[in-house]
Amino acid sequence: MSQRFYPAIITKGRDPGYTIQFFDLPEAISEGDTIEQAILHGQEALALALECRVEEGDTIPAPTDLATVTTKVHEGKHKGGTFIQLVPGHEPEPVVRLNVTLPGDLVKRIDAVAGERGRSGWLAHAAKSALSQSVIPVKKAVPHRKAASK
Repeated sequence: MSQRFYPAIITKGRDPGYTIQFFDLPEAISEGDTIEQAILHGQEALALALECRVEEGDTIPAPTDLATVTTKVHEGKHKGGTFIQLVPGHEPEPVVRLNVTLPGDLVKRIDAVAGERGRSGWLAHAAKSALSQSVIPVKKAVPHRKAASK
């Protein structure tokens, strides 16, 4: 997973409030009551936009350099109360196709609630949700000891 820094345009919005949007990923947009909150929400919007692009087979754009973004911002509609912030984004790994075995009644229940997301999308969402709520212990490797010879 490679990390890139995407330029975000932060604009003073409604009081209190700031809007954050990404120059290279216009679908990634969010808000926050403070600048810090807008940046945190922006990181989530950026991660979701990158993930959606990978899932849909779209290309991930390279971040535009700051000089270009700064010039475009000052020339365009974003004037007073606007600044640019670099936000880290991780390019998601490519999708891996798996074969899993589940009880038939469970598959029926998943399909009944999956909707447009589909079975795979629903299972991926459920797994991410479960992983974000738990701490998975990492087993330490125990070195193999040879039996003492007599």
